[in-house]
Amino acid sequence: MASPLQQVVDRIAPHLPGWMLLACGMTLLNVTMLVPAWLQCRQLNWQRQVMRLQVERLEQQDQRYQQFQQALEEDDPVLLERLAFSHLRLKPTGCETLTLAAAPFDSGAAYLIQYDRPPTLDNGFGDLPDQTIDGGLHHPLPRPGVDYRPWHPVRSRLVHITTGPLRLGLAAVGGICLLGGFAPPPANR
Repeated sequence: MASPLQQVVDRIAPHLPGWMLLACGMTLLNVTMLVPAWLQCRQLNWQRQVMRLQVERLEQQDQRYQQFQQALEEDDPVLLERLAFSHLRLKPTGCETLTLAAAPFDSGAAYLIQYDRPPTLDNGFGDLPDQTIDGGLHHPLPRPGVDYRPWHPVRSRLVHITTGPLRLGLAAVGGICLLGGFAPPPANR
């Protein structure tokens, strides 16, 4: 007479290859379907982060434009003086223009030297004295590699197999394994 453990093993053993084939087939089919979707989801997540950064920059630029419009409506003297100097090329009285061309990134920067007036406070439209109104209003969009990391696709053997020309073959092998797992076990003699 066989032991109880031997009876359990004898009962399970004929069905074990079927379950192994089912698990293998399900794994192969899941990998061929889920890896491309995961890669696409990963790329869309990266694009969403880039777009969020772009929206933040555009909101900052919109806020600057609103401040500029409000300063224009209130006739801000600093802003009007800057507009007259930068766009109309009018020099305020009591000032002298000094042009410097020593900076390698700038062809020539104009600075105002005021003699008879106390210095005025900057109103936020340009952090540097040589910056134009347009430069103070414009907020550049983020650049890849500088403001955010560039997109790097995943490179691995699994990705190459599940997204390349072998994908259909792998799915076919998974389907064959599934069909083999549903086959009935051999009859006991």
